[in-house]
Amino acid sequence: MRSPLPRLTFLGCLAVGSLGLGCGGESTQSTRADAGPPATFIDVQLVLNGAGCTESGCHGADQKGGLDLVSAPWDALVNAKAENCTGAERKRVVPGNPGKSYLLNKVRGTGLCSGSRMPRGCGNGTGPKCLSDEDIVVLESWIAASAALE
Repeated sequence: MRSPLPRLTFLGCLAVGSLGLGCGGESTQSTRADAGPPATFIDVQLVLNGAGCTESGCHGADQKGGLDLVSAPWDALVNAKAENCTGAERKRVVPGNPGKSYLLNKVRGTGLCSGSRMPRGCGNGTGPKCLSDEDIVVLESWIAASAALE
């Protein structure tokens, strides 16, 4: 049975993120092996909302990088071309393949073909906090489990 604690953490993160304060928290040493059942798309949305990704100026109404995480977020992520990766066929999320999913590169700040680690400015001491290891495990778990909509 999945612990209710991560869901409560994400809900709290969502509340803080809606105040424009950002989120992410301290790093935990979580791994997929101890994360329980695969994450759902609702879990993924809680992580992205909590980090402020859907706010104005990011991937809400402004659709930075052509990414709209508000009106049709699943369609914008799954099997969608990473538009800022010119000359490369990179997909934002490749179901069942976290290693080929550019979303994970962006939140980790590794293997980038364009731009910087997300959320923009995280880790520089003045910007928002980067996603915690626990939040990244949620994204990775969802992708590994075929990135289902339900």
